[in-house]
Amino acid sequence: MNALRIWFKQSKIHGLIGLIAVVFALQSSLEVFGWLWGLSLEETILNWFSLRNDFPGGFLQPWTLLTHGFLHHGLFHVVFNAAMLWYAGGLLATFWKTDRVVWLFLTGIVAGGLAFWSVSPVMGTVVMVGASGGIYALLVVAALTAPGMRIRLFFSVSINLQTLVMVLLAVSFIAIVAGSNVGGNVAHLGGALWAYVVFHRPEWLPDTLPNLPRKKKRRSGIHQASRRHVKLQGSVDQRLDAILEKIHAHGMESLTEAEKAYLSSYGNKQ
Repeated sequence: MNALRIWFKQSKIHGLIGLIAVVFALQSSLEVFGWLWGLSLEETILNWFSLRNDFPGGFLQPWTLLTHGFLHHGLFHVVFNAAMLWYAGGLLATFWKTDRVVWLFLTGIVAGGLAFWSVSPVMGTVVMVGASGGIYALLVVAALTAPGMRIRLFFSVSINLQTLVMVLLAVSFIAIVAGSNVGGNVAHLGGALWAYVVFHRPEWLPDTLPNLPRKKKRRSGIHQASRRHVKLQGSVDQRLDAILEKIHAHGMESLTEAEKAYLSSYGNKQ
């Protein structure tokens, strides 16, 4: 349990996964409790926190544009989304600051929700849960940032990340045309469209998250450390730029073990 707690504190992406897990555990517990005692707790949770497209009720709960991303329908749904957040978020964190990655994920959920609302006239009354809009936003920006990157799927099978994302988007589009899970697949495309915009306008996303007030601790040598950081920053940025250019040109597999380790350590520091 202690190791799990440490893992969740290692990065804000891990913390997001922990939050999703806690919310799912709470959601499941309340649903079981309601079933045992004959209470409609599941319906209450969905009414207040899932994204609904009924008019005007659903549109009078704007907070659900975000909260629906932390509810999930079943164990497979939450495990899949958590795994994709871990992979896509961790991948993008090697190029962006972690705080900006979190902002992209959260705003991608909202963008997916807005896309879901936009097609309400052609759907019946439905509810939506899940973080897929945010996941697709992460995947699209990662693919645009490193178009030559290849990822390993199963055993020795690898695929270009950009190709994989294009296939996923094509599947969502075909599903919409076929009338299968229209709301969910429209949310996928909404998150992807927002990601395309943000990739070209990254300044639209903050690069820091608001922090809770903390008691400051005195540290010796802080001024010396700051000066040392200024001197080293130039060489750090130059090495990072060189590695990123190599990824763009030849893919992730072209990196040496030392370069991969450096890239990973840089991402964790952000």
